[in-house]
Amino acid sequence: VENSTGFGFDDPVEGQTRRDTLTAVGNYIGTVIDDSGVVDIRIDNSVNNFVSGASASSFFFNETGIVRGLVFQHGTTGVDPFATEVDGFAEFNFGLNWNSDLGAPASNEFDLFSIALHELTHALGFTSSIDSDGSSVLSSGGRTMFDTLLEDGNGNRLIGGPSGTDFVLDPSVLTSDDVFINVGNGERFKIDARAPFTPGTSIGHLDPFQPGSNVSISGGTEVFGRGDTRRVYDTGDLAVLSAIGWNLNTAAVPEPSSSALLVFAAAGFFVRRRRFCG
Repeated sequence: VENSTGFGFDDPVEGQTRRDTLTAVGNYIGTVIDDSGVVDIRIDNSVNNFVSGASASSFFFNETGIVRGLVFQHGTTGVDPFATEVDGFAEFNFGLNWNSDLGAPASNEFDLFSIALHELTHALGFTSSIDSDGSSVLSSGGRTMFDTLLEDGNGNRLIGGPSGTDFVLDPSVLTSDDVFINVGNGERFKIDARAPFTPGTSIGHLDPFQPGSNVSISGGTEVFGRGDTRRVYDTGDLAVLSAIGWNLNTAAVPEPSSSALLVFAAAGFFVRRRRFCG
């Protein structure tokens, strides 16, 4: 905490507890992922003036084509791909009522651990660049590894074509409720492709109403409501993380732990409001 705001992670009463909970999330991820890189996640200024509870992303500097993001590159290789910048960012809306510790949230509280785990999972690359018309929201026009695994109900991939990054189906598929992510070995999971298209939610999450989705699911209130907890990865979450390239521990411990293999380091405070930075 560098800017002494007295708010959010610097709150004089809740700040240390919130920082400890965020550390516990990183430690849990470290029990699941079996890569030994150090990932630098900048925690931006805590804010209280945007609608969602939190946001997080990897940065995608100097990447074109099929992009992995700095978080993936640093985490899997141990080599810092962009030494003058952190790998990703997260920010939280502390204007909401939060459960800051590891106890159960009250019925009127959002669970900080659950939502932080959800958002940091996006930063790992569990995220789509596809906009409502099929174009990429990344300035480079690139597509995430997640995007390349998406297909319609008939098995037609959404991304391909001559460049390998073209959106090759009709954009109506994005609100068809008939999109899946193919994780290999004949297994696929349904993606949230309900109408209307909702930026930041559509296509980038597993369908919240199917088995296997738990953490990286719809941000809708029907899933992440007050009093709700999602503190461990489910089968679909793990399958997607593996399919996009992370090495996973075969006996991942599904609860917070202090022994992290993948290390998250929090760095200074700067405000950004975009999920994607390219």
